[in-house]
Amino acid sequence: MRQRIDAALEVRRLQRERDALQDLTRRQNDELTELNENLEEKVQQRTQELSQAVAMLDKAHETLKQGYLATVKVFSNLIEMRGGALAGHARRVANVAHRLALAAGLDAESAQQVLFAGLLHEIGKIGLSDALLQKPFKALTSEERRQVGRYPVLSEAALMSLEPLTVAAGFIRAHRESFNGSGIPDRLSGEDIPLGARILAIAADFDGYQCGMFTTQRESAVDALQHIRRGSGVRYDPKLVNTLITLLGQEKPKPKTGTTESSVCIFDLKPGMVLARDIRAGSNVVLLARGHVLDDAMIKRLRRFELSMAQQMEVWIKTQRT
Repeated sequence: MRQRIDAALEVRRLQRERDALQDLTRRQNDELTELNENLEEKVQQRTQELSQAVAMLDKAHETLKQGYLATVKVFSNLIEMRGGALAGHARRVANVAHRLALAAGLDAESAQQVLFAGLLHEIGKIGLSDALLQKPFKALTSEERRQVGRYPVLSEAALMSLEPLTVAAGFIRAHRESFNGSGIPDRLSGEDIPLGARILAIAADFDGYQCGMFTTQRESAVDALQHIRRGSGVRYDPKLVNTLITLLGQEKPKPKTGTTESSVCIFDLKPGMVLARDIRAGSNVVLLARGHVLDDAMIKRLRRFELSMAQQMEVWIKTQRT
């Protein structure tokens, strides 16, 4: 009897333990299910927050990049305000140099440094007299050539404290070096000359011949290219000369798009309008470059500027072709 009672009690105890374990298992399963559901929701929420943060950072970076580029263009305008052959020269050089850099295989970041170097390569000339700036290089005396020849080093010095422009400043310093080692200021030769500087040399001289910086007469693009050809292996990198020839040979008229342009009064400008042409102060200074998207703040500044100048500004915007 005692054994039977003990056995029955043991069975009852085991049943209670089993029931307790089953109940614990159910509770833990319920908690795990709830935790997984909450975890998935939290992961989705966190992912959304991270995506929003990345989008905000991208927008801030793009705004900073555009503001930085605008600052570089302001520096470029300082020398172009002197007029003459220098008017528009830096922007044209930057455009050719950037295209040549991409055609030569440089990545986007390096090509942008070449673009900056093109915009700023003559900033060191800002201290030269008007007489020197307006005089073709071949008409300069030996002393005048010495003065003008210092501008690459002065340009580098002017940009030395701006860390983001350190690479561009190095290109500017070396862009008057010659491929055969006869250039200035460091007598570098061949591939010892930074690639960006070799690109800038070709772009600067190609436009320089066309705007009368070297001779008493302006030359056509065809004649300017002939000068570059003759300097291949002497002044210029032969590979880059061939790249320029190929690049110019590939140029074709751009196909018409679905947009056109129209002139708009400064007081009719609306936020969101896109500039079809540069906005200029006089003939030389670019206030805003084409492609700039106008906002309220910029429109107000343009209106104040026009009132202060007491002269109507010409503003061309892109419009949809009907």
